[in-house]
Amino acid sequence: MRICAPPEGEGELTAYYIKNIKLQDSGAGSKIALIKLDGRRVEYWLEHGEYKQAEMQAVAQPSKLDGTYKAIYRVRQGEWLQLPKGSMGMRIA
Repeated sequence: MRICAPPEGEGELTAYYIKNIKLQDSGAGSKIALIKLDGRRVEYWLEHGEYKQAEMQAVAQPSKLDGTYKAIYRVRQGEWLQLPKGSMGMRIA
């Protein structure tokens, strides 16, 4: 779990449980659309149980994504956004 909060004063506290997932190029289960850092939209498959858990957590850590281990964030059902290095969630003010 990663906790993000302003260093001092008033503000929001956001805690995320991060689901580790395995992205597959094809297969059975549920399909997700992932918008990568360069803006490309790529489709991947997740096993149904992983999909349901990832949708619930809203932040996931793919086990392999182009040789990197960056977090992805759920934008809406079935649509995810790859986050920049060091990011583990989004905060909207």
